[in-house]
Amino acid sequence: VAPLPVLIGSRVKTGWDASAISEPHGFTCDMNGVIFATAGRDTGGRKTVLQGRLVDPDSQMGDFGIRFTPAPPCDGLDAESMIQDLALHNCEGDGDGCNAIVLPLRGKQLLSCPLSSRSLLSSLSLRKEDKLNRNASVLAGHPIGRSWLEDRGGSPLDDTPGMGHLLHPEELTSLSAAPCPMSADGIREVKHNCLVVGTTARRIVHLGGASNARAKDGFGRDVPWLPRGLLQKEGLEVPGPGSFALLDGGHFLGVLHRDASTVHLLDLHSGGRPAGTWRLPSPMKTDKRESEGEHWAGICAGGGALYALQAGSSPSIWRFPHPTLPVDF
Repeated sequence: VAPLPVLIGSRVKTGWDASAISEPHGFTCDMNGVIFATAGRDTGGRKTVLQGRLVDPDSQMGDFGIRFTPAPPCDGLDAESMIQDLALHNCEGDGDGCNAIVLPLRGKQLLSCPLSSRSLLSSLSLRKEDKLNRNASVLAGHPIGRSWLEDRGGSPLDDTPGMGHLLHPEELTSLSAAPCPMSADGIREVKHNCLVVGTTARRIVHLGGASNARAKDGFGRDVPWLPRGLLQKEGLEVPGPGSFALLDGGHFLGVLHRDASTVHLLDLHSGGRPAGTWRLPSPMKTDKRESEGEHWAGICAGGGALYALQAGSSPSIWRFPHPTLPVDF
């Protein structure tokens, strides 16, 4: 058996705003690998989205850099809200319309959180004029259909001891925007107007049905997100927050296995067919940064590279140029 290819990468200079506290939760970036987001708290203890932009290699230092700061306030994300995971959407062009799509803990619908002040001001202006907010993601607002989730068979969301796993209801654990499955007439959409979600039952599911912001059913109700395909029936571990990375424009989905430090590739054009596995090196701590963990907390991909976030309260991000896709194995 051929050994798994090990990705070789470098540490990205990663800064965290002094007002941001607690361990980051979830991890995502745009398809260009420039705009990044995670979740955390500010000094007031408010749950918030943290945003950052990749700075091009400095001509003298020769390395990359990202600094995370709190994003503008998000409508619908109150002081009691817990963020389970997040993904980016509408990040084309200069990224000023970029939104973080937030999956609240046990949430019944997604939230659209602006990442720039310009996007926030535009959103408020359109709302005052009683018009459709074109900067808000079409992925947010519609209910998440929950009838397909099993009433038992999931791991506990908080990993606390108690009832056996078979008695826990299945819940959503991770999220990514993704292209929609091929239509009945053979048309494959390029835009990422559908979702991929992970669950506590170790399933990965392709969701669709609500990518039209005004979509209604026959009774005038918002069309919910519902399963359009089962990509993984039972994985090796629960895909936690930040476990997904879209590659090759959404052709492949990378799934992080934290315990093994591996990324398993699924072919979304073939219903989730396994397409290869990459191994990540164990993250290294710097001498003076005890706040960095020794395992990977999340991944994302963009600009021809895979990015991995270390665990810890002030972790580093690592950049791994990935092999050419598709992967032969």
